[in-house]
Amino acid sequence: IKMRYTGGSCADSDNEQNKVDQQLFHCQELRDPTTSDVLAIAHDIRGGAWEFFNGELELEDTFMLEKEDGGRLDANMNITVYSPPVKAPENIVQTIVFHTSCSSNLNFGDTFGNFEVIGWKNSDEHVILCTSAPSQNPSSSPSASPTSSPSASPSSAPSKAPTVLRSGVPSTTPSASPTSSPSE
Repeated sequence: IKMRYTGGSCADSDNEQNKVDQQLFHCQELRDPTTSDVLAIAHDIRGGAWEFFNGELELEDTFMLEKEDGGRLDANMNITVYSPPVKAPENIVQTIVFHTSCSSNLNFGDTFGNFEVIGWKNSDEHVILCTSAPSQNPSSSPSASPTSSPSASPSSAPSKAPTVLRSGVPSTTPSASPTSSPSE
C-alpha cells in the first residue's frame, strides 16, 4: 500500500472502515499531531513479528507498506508515529490500526490519522497511484508501462474473414486522376 504522510489528526480520518465498522479502524492521539518530521513504524497487530515500514518522514513524504519478501500484508496493520529521534513510549504521537485485507474496502484517498492511501501494488507488481478523483476523460498518457509479453493468448480462430492479398499485377484502371504537374 502506498501512503502519504499528511500530518493529520485522528479527527481528520475519512475512510469506509471508520464509517461502517468501528472494529476495523482505531486511531488514538497521545500528543498533539505534528506537521514536522516523525518516525513511523508499521507492523502487524500481533506484536510486531512483521515490520512493513520503519523510517523518518517529512510532511507529504510517501512510502510503501510492504513485506520484505513481497508477500501479502497481514490483515490488520498498526502504524505508530513517534516524535523522532527516539522510539520511546513518551514520544508516541499517534497510533493507528486499520484493516488491509479485501474483506473491508480500502480506497484511494482514504485517510487514517496522519496517513492517506495513494496507491498500491497489484498482482502484476505494478504500483497503481491515484493523485485525484478518477476522471471520465481518457488519459493522454498510459497508466502503466508496456509489458514484454502479451496480456492474453491469441484466439484459435480469426475473428473475421482474412483480407485478400494483392496479386502484384498492375491494374488497368487508374487509382487517381492525373495532376497538372509531375510529383517529385
